[in-house]
Amino acid sequence: MLSEINKRYLIYLKIVYQKNIVNIQNILYTEHVLQKQIIKEVLLMKIQAKKMEKVAPTLANTCV
Repeated sequence: MLSEINKRYLIYLKIVYQKNIVNIQNILYTEHVLQKQIIKEVLLMKIQAKKMEKVAPTLANTCV
């Protein structure tokens, strides 16, 4: 009787362990995707800043 309960509990623990591994993999993948997205946004901001640097002197002259 006790060994049957132990077997079931071990099976339960294996399932929980496997689910935790899948959850960790999902978290790592999500983190990777978010990092790529942040890098893209930073690059876009740098491009926009360069464009603004080119346009800023013209805008300053037209405002005066």
